[in-house]
Amino acid sequence: MHLTGLLDALSSTAMFQSLVERLKHQSRLPDQAIVRSARPFMVAAVVRALADIPILVVTARVDRAHNVAEQILAWLPDANVLRFQEPTTMFYEHAPWTDTTIQARIQTLAALAPPIRSRTAPEPPGTGSPVVISSAYALMQRTLPARQFRTASRHLRVGQQGDPEKLLQHWVAVGYQPASVVTGPGTFSRRGGIIDIYPPAMALPVRIEFFGDEIDSLRTFDPATQRSVAALDGFVVTPAREALPKNMSSLAERLATWFQSQPAPETDVTSTLDDYGHLESGMAFPHAEFYLPMLYQQPASLLDYLPQEALIIIEDWAALRDTVAELEVQALERREDLIPDNVIPPTMRLPYHTWDDLYESLTSRTPLHLGHPEHLIAPEEIEDDQLGFAPGPRFGGQLRLFMDHLEKLVPTADQAIVVTRQAQRLAELWSERHQQATYPLTKIDTLAELPPVTFVEGELTEGWVLEIDERSRLHLLTDAEIFGWKRPEPRRRTQQRRVNPEAYYADLEEGAYVVHVDYGIGRFQGVHKRRLQDSEREYLLVEYAGNDILYVPIHQADRLSRYVGV
Repeated sequence: MHLTGLLDALSSTAMFQSLVERLKHQSRLPDQAIVRSARPFMVAAVVRALADIPILVVTARVDRAHNVAEQILAWLPDANVLRFQEPTTMFYEHAPWTDTTIQARIQTLAALAPPIRSRTAPEPPGTGSPVVISSAYALMQRTLPARQFRTASRHLRVGQQGDPEKLLQHWVAVGYQPASVVTGPGTFSRRGGIIDIYPPAMALPVRIEFFGDEIDSLRTFDPATQRSVAALDGFVVTPAREALPKNMSSLAERLATWFQSQPAPETDVTSTLDDYGHLESGMAFPHAEFYLPMLYQQPASLLDYLPQEALIIIEDWAALRDTVAELEVQALERREDLIPDNVIPPTMRLPYHTWDDLYESLTSRTPLHLGHPEHLIAPEEIEDDQLGFAPGPRFGGQLRLFMDHLEKLVPTADQAIVVTRQAQRLAELWSERHQQATYPLTKIDTLAELPPVTFVEGELTEGWVLEIDERSRLHLLTDAEIFGWKRPEPRRRTQQRRVNPEAYYADLEEGAYVVHVDYGIGRFQGVHKRRLQDSEREYLLVEYAGNDILYVPIHQADRLSRYVGV
């Protein structure tokens, strides 16, 4: 499904054209007060209008970041949308990041920071300048400085001279690990004059054939079959991870005094002491990202990777501020628990950027704010140069009311686009009223020559109504409006409340089927306690087929939900 043609309706309005011109001149704009359901559509329109510059979209919550990324691709299937993923661990949690998280973050940093001596960046998954979607948590996370990322990246090309041994040494220093066969990102292998490497920023690994010290050929290959796919003229080897091993030995020296002063065995720092050996060796290891804030003199944020001309879009200032504050409170509570137990040094830098730091960096870029101001907005208070979006009507599954509503739009200059998973069924009901064949589409390239009511097979989160001019409006209707009971969002911003983790599993009984956002359907087996780092913690136990067991930390209880289905 793609709905690129709907963007024409917004792009044709004088208000949107004025907004784009002001964005091109980096002029400060008022809060746009756009209803939440229309914000991904608005972002897609801006992305298309400003295709030559990178764009960062910042949301408050993780689930919203995923949702916005998916919806932008529904409007612009070829857009180069990148999710700057957040770690699966909490701040100060001594646990490894997943390979998926590391790869997605490196892909984003690589798209924004090509190597200094080459402007050839890794091929992005889409086309055009990158559109990066980040949650508050991902934006808070410290990372390696942009300059170090660039200098650690290497551009290799056919005919280039280089010592293979020095190349391998450099790759180890920037986080790559040797393997017998390259199957996953961040690994390399050597067989005589042939070297395989899998940069995380690339979709496929690359096979390098040397003739002496000269690169004779470059080819991507399928890691599953090990067969060649396509020849390359050149490619970029980015760092394999944000925690560069070449910085670890100096960190080990700084930590040596602290390790030696810790009481043992009363205080269990076994896992940290194990890490000390890895740090001292200067090799990548699973928990390396735990030490990110201590590896660099001035740890960076994603904002440091953005070029000056980049546009930042803030979905909702207030929600972003509240989420950052909530995450910081949780981090400080955890820090207070870990320092007395000597799990982390009392001098350890914050692993995150505070709200003050982020706010200063964001506001220095004149961002575009899509949400509402802090105070109550009445219709008469909305400025004349703001776009005319409104929430659509709700029908709660009453199809007769829904069809009556569409009927009223036919004699007007309005146009309705119905995006639904029930497109065939609804199109048949509509054709019974109009006695003409109506079939659902799978894409809309243009609104021209479409009937007043068009059905599209697909799925969007919510719809809206856009006032195109004084005579006509565009109505986008989805399953949320047709079948759902969710009410339109109020213009008054409601205070977000912190939800206790217990609320997510209090009503679950042992043996009930649940769905984990990453691992799918399993059977809930209650709350179990495990001892880690001399402290007892509670986990939600989920059992899968084949006797596989998943321990979900209590603070990640929101990643589980009750399974509803046959």
